[in-house]
Amino acid sequence: PSPTPTRTRTPTRSPTSPPAACTDPFEPNNSGPAAWGIGPGDTWSYICSASDVDWFRFSVWGPAEIHVLLDNLPAAYDMTLYTPSSGVAARGTGTGSEPRELTYVSREDGAYLLRIGPRSERDWDPADSYRLHLATDALSPRTLRAIADTYVNEGAPTDNFGSEHRVIVAEDEFYQQRALIRFDLSDVAPVPIASAYLRLS
Repeated sequence: PSPTPTRTRTPTRSPTSPPAACTDPFEPNNSGPAAWGIGPGDTWSYICSASDVDWFRFSVWGPAEIHVLLDNLPAAYDMTLYTPSSGVAARGTGTGSEPRELTYVSREDGAYLLRIGPRSERDWDPADSYRLHLATDALSPRTLRAIADTYVNEGAPTDNFGSEHRVIVAEDEFYQQRALIRFDLSDVAPVPIASAYLRLS
């Protein structure tokens, strides 16, 4: 009798889960011109692929301290703040999936941009959202006056020359006299100074 052929078994494929659908309500916002407008408070969004970047826009008028926190990160994301003139203002600090944080004192009025993106091609997650928290605190102008020892010697700038408030500046062929003026900033909040003016009369 002829041998009965043995049928080769066809392997059964294991079912695979379909990729999670991205439900980012702010898409498309993959460029500066397409940035989504936000205000102070929380914004929740997603990095849906290795090529996905999220851009957000907010406006600042007058001197203000801008504080941004990026947390609840499912992967390593980068955060960059851009000025209205398209310069890099600040970058978020932090490594891995640690929170990113930045603080910046505005020097320009207008629309600021925030860019959120994956640090590498593996850093994205369409199922788990991140939180972006924005706070802007207006800074009131402060008027500072020269301290009592206005008249300062260049060779010994920390010496006290009393209450003299007249500053004499002179120069000739053999002699030059320059003046240094000190200001007391002890009552100013520890933030960068956006602008300063000196009036002499």
